[in-house]
Amino acid sequence: MQIPKKHFPVVGLIGIVLVAAAGGSIFYYQFVLSPSAKCTVAPVHRLIFLTAIIHERGGFTVTNGAILNQQALPKFSNITGPNLANTTYTNYKTSDNSTILGNEGDVVTLYIKSISTNVTGPPPLQKPTATGHGFTIDTDVGVVNGTIANDNIVFGTWHTVTIQLPTSLVTSTFHCTQDCSAEHPMMRGGFTVGCG
Repeated sequence: MQIPKKHFPVVGLIGIVLVAAAGGSIFYYQFVLSPSAKCTVAPVHRLIFLTAIIHERGGFTVTNGAILNQQALPKFSNITGPNLANTTYTNYKTSDNSTILGNEGDVVTLYIKSISTNVTGPPPLQKPTATGHGFTIDTDVGVVNGTIANDNIVFGTWHTVTIQLPTSLVTSTFHCTQDCSAEHPMMRGGFTVGCG
């Protein structure tokens, strides 16, 4: 006669527990919410710092990136930019100096400073009629806070906008919307939603 085996019932699991051994230590990480099925990571809030100067002087440049480790954004001024004092964040290396990169579903806060070549030394190659730079992303994103700066970011000032990245893989670009110099059409950068 065969005796039936007892099995533990499988009940609804709240999250996923990953166990990894490194250097003799064991680390546990639990997702309260399920991670992205494609990326296998939970979305985060990224901070991206950019400067905008005419293409002849470097165009858009990503100067730094960070992961925000708190709910509140840093205080922000259009004159002085973000104030990171008392803000909990972790620096991370961006993929290059001209690509905005995040994982599917990430929230991204952009901080953009508009720079005039008239204050960076000769020759001032920007157009005499230029008063600043614009910024737009060439794909649909969800704006969480602020506005996409299609209008003018006046030279010497900062602009910020918080967006929600799509939940699908995207390769696109962003570009300046103000006719700032002879090479204005080339003032653009990469925009990638991926995994990793």
